[in-house]
Amino acid sequence: MPKVKPSTKKSPKLKKALKSRESNIGKKMEKIRKETEELRKEKAEQEAFLSKTKAEKEERKRLEELNVEKQKELDELREELKQKSEELEREWKEAETAPCTPIIGCRKFGEEGSELDKVNGPCGVTVNHNNEVVFADYNNHRVQILNTEYKCRHAIQLDGFTHPFKPRDVAVTADGRYFVSDDSNKQVVVCTEDNKVLATFGQNEGLNPHGLALTRDDHVLVADENKNCIRKYTLDGKHVADIGSTGSQPGQFKSPKAVAVNSRNQMVVSDSDNHRVQVLEIDGKFVKFIGPDGSGGASESQPPAPYGVSIDEKDNIYVCDINANVIANYDSEGKFIENLGRFQVRKPSFVTIRNETPDTPTMVVTEFEQNHFKVILL
Repeated sequence: MPKVKPSTKKSPKLKKALKSRESNIGKKMEKIRKETEELRKEKAEQEAFLSKTKAEKEERKRLEELNVEKQKELDELREELKQKSEELEREWKEAETAPCTPIIGCRKFGEEGSELDKVNGPCGVTVNHNNEVVFADYNNHRVQILNTEYKCRHAIQLDGFTHPFKPRDVAVTADGRYFVSDDSNKQVVVCTEDNKVLATFGQNEGLNPHGLALTRDDHVLVADENKNCIRKYTLDGKHVADIGSTGSQPGQFKSPKAVAVNSRNQMVVSDSDNHRVQVLEIDGKFVKFIGPDGSGGASESQPPAPYGVSIDEKDNIYVCDINANVIANYDSEGKFIENLGRFQVRKPSFVTIRNETPDTPTMVVTEFEQNHFKVILL
């Protein structure tokens, strides 16, 4: 029987089957390729996330360690500050209770209370026509006049006003008239030593009187904290002018606390919130700042806070600095001389100069928060 030679020609049916199989295999391979690519992306994302999480954990750990370290440093600083504060408080108590030597020449008077010879919020201080110390006893609603032993000889107590009389500062004329800035009633009161009210002015002008002074040409200067100016009046209370305005330029003020007048009839103003002291002509023309920066000598860490101001017979200037706890002393031209009263005064409010004898000049300083006043030999 003869052999049949196999046919190499594929049938159309087989071709179709093979082609279908190849197509299915290609689709599966494409699917596998896409799934593999997606798995690669997911793996990369997971690795990136794990890397980021690890970095974040390491950063958190570093920050926690740093926070612990900084907290330790902060606790150490707090403890150091506490120790220094306690040490300073001890120094103050020792300085205030220790007997004064002739070199220090400091005497303390008064204690808190409402009885005579006691004080409650001593403010403005001056010397009257009889060379007696006179000061505003703010919270006791009176003005005290002291004898040569610095004991209360007489108290000026006024009533009949809308609110209780609260004196901030006082000035006395040569004929014995007392000009008092009354904080409660926003006015200036003119009275005699025997409690007779001669006049009042300023109460209907929006006045907020603080320090005041008498000029050489018979006017009254009142530091007005509301209008940030020095208000000028005649001795009978007629308003003449407002000197200065709100601002930080020369001749402008922010919360002026006190004013004094020198022998040239120039005013010296403690421009408190501008941290400086200004000298102006009586008509308001700016002359100069005193000291290197008008600061009163405080350090940079304690911004200067000039408050009360006084001038002696040689036109030397004395400025209370309630932050530096000193009385800054300047010569008649405004050149800084020295800080007085260091470790003798605390939060000094107002100051005046009094000659106990012709050869014994003293500085009388009120301390509002401490409820007493100091007499310091110059």
